[in-house]
Amino acid sequence: MSNSNFNIFEPRIRYDLCKGCLLIAKPFLNEPYFSRYIILLCEYDSHGAMGFVLNKPTNIYPDEMFDTLNDFRDPLYLGGPVGKDNLYFVHRYGRLVPGSQPIADNLWYGGDFEVLQQLINRHHAQACSVRFFAGYSGWDKAQLENEIRDESWIVAPLDNSIIFSHLHAEVWSESLRRLGDVYRFWANFPLYPQLN
Repeated sequence: MSNSNFNIFEPRIRYDLCKGCLLIAKPFLNEPYFSRYIILLCEYDSHGAMGFVLNKPTNIYPDEMFDTLNDFRDPLYLGGPVGKDNLYFVHRYGRLVPGSQPIADNLWYGGDFEVLQQLINRHHAQACSVRFFAGYSGWDKAQLENEIRDESWIVAPLDNSIIFSHLHAEVWSESLRRLGDVYRFWANFPLYPQLN
């Protein structure tokens, strides 16, 4: 029996906006920069929000940028359009890296880069647990809430398996499929529907 209340544009599952959640760009998003991106939200309060795009790798490697960083073969990611000349990082090493800010269980960002660099060089920190970003994504007070109200983003719970995933091309659609419901349909939505 069909469900006459089923609407492919109105999912029934909703999650709260908070630090540590994921923002998944809706397939209908008109903003070209964030098209099909996933953002890890690292800060969220009444003053605004910031996070990093998880699925936009570059062809640059951090050990090519720093002579003092040895054999780190995970690419640098474009974290967002703000502060693109600055380096940021997310990692799983918490208290080992002074100044780290907690995001969620076993996940931090920032901290003392020299200490992290030493951990990497001594093989105490691995690429599967550290990700470097050029720039970040930021929102002023109420800006992100307005974008969500305008149907730009899906707010999803943290999925640790995608934070350090290397399946860049599939991570957006796979994240939607894992949410189930209408999102499974959205995962297959064509990039350029006008061409179909």
